[in-house]
Amino acid sequence: MIRLAFVLFVASPARADVTVPPPSPDALPGSAALSNLVAGIEYLALLGLVAAMAWFGLEWAIASHTNNPYHQQSGKVGFLRAIGGALLVGASTFLINFFWHIGGQLR
Repeated sequence: MIRLAFVLFVASPARADVTVPPPSPDALPGSAALSNLVAGIEYLALLGLVAAMAWFGLEWAIASHTNNPYHQQSGKVGFLRAIGGALLVGASTFLINFFWHIGGQLR
């Protein structure tokens, strides 16, 4: 019974297309403040990732000079993860805009 109702709903020619208005930052109050908040969080994330790169780079350098393979590997992995995170956070605006425009082209 449910299958028949679903097939009739999907195959019904009387179904009207729904139009969704495009998103606008003016539609909600406080959207400018929210945009500034997101930009501030992005800045803090980049600041933290630069600090992590400095910390893990220092750990890697000290462990390399003291022949400590555990901390050398830990510093290397942490440094590379911090670089990857910084690249991801830095490219987030481009990635969001790219996928936003791709999604807008789907019909």
